[in-house]
Amino acid sequence: MTFALLAGPANFSVEAASGIVRFTPTQDQLGAQAVSLEVRNDAGRDVLSFDLVVFPAQNAPPVAAANGPYASLTGQPVQFSSAGTRDPDGQPLRVLWNFGDGSTSTNPNPIHVYNAPGRYLASLFVNDGYGGTARARANVEVSRPNRPPTIALAGAPSYTVRLGEALSLDASASFDLDGDPLTFTWIWDDGQTGTGAAPRSPIPTPPRARSSPSSSSLTTAAARPPSTSPSPSVLQTSPRHRLGRLRHHPARARRGPVRRHRHHRSRKRPAHLRVGLRRSHPHHRPARHPCLP
Repeated sequence: MTFALLAGPANFSVEAASGIVRFTPTQDQLGAQAVSLEVRNDAGRDVLSFDLVVFPAQNAPPVAAANGPYASLTGQPVQFSSAGTRDPDGQPLRVLWNFGDGSTSTNPNPIHVYNAPGRYLASLFVNDGYGGTARARANVEVSRPNRPPTIALAGAPSYTVRLGEALSLDASASFDLDGDPLTFTWIWDDGQTGTGAAPRSPIPTPPRARSSPSSSSLTTAAARPPSTSPSPSVLQTSPRHRLGRLRHHPARARRGPVRRHRHHRSRKRPAHLRVGLRRSHPHHRPARHPCLP
């Protein structure tokens, strides 16, 4: 049986009788080296081919940097970065990203889109090809795009109250589709403001009441970071306190209500007492009473 070297790097040798291989790699032979050996006997021959990987004498592991944390909205791209990833020996690195949602990429700085909100853990794996590996992780926060809240005001859009009464409003049924806590801001037409879901605002009593209705507006806002918060919801209501036209009487305020006196007409005298009082026609002479002389 004899052995022979069919292919191999320089300085690679094999003894024909024993098949012992001798190889002392040099610095420029780092990496995979293709080798092919042949063995023969009287019955035939066989060939063995393989890759011989040459590692550095002292291989330092690479350094991985996933950066982060990252944040985005569903359906929007996230730019990942492996800036700072390096190999101390200067060897080229192979990169693999795992985005935590079942997707991967071999791009050192990939762009990925998450289709569902949640918290993800993205992992970066690097390999220098000589047994040195490293891993780095980064948190990814994916949120649903913020939607404006919905105002639900009991009894809206108009109300009727009397002058001086307190107007109670209730917007506690308002809700946010994203489940964020709501803040309430009430603005009355006289410039006053209020907060809370169910404010109670007294209506002042002016000297002369207005016959036109007053109005108010309610603004709700969801607690979200400014970068993802939309415009707040505003509801315009018309708390109508139509009070008619009231006249202001200073005397009434001091002496009580003003009474109206009726002008009584004189009673009609009996006919027998009005006979002599009638104005006679100049050509008519009234009849004399039989009892008079």
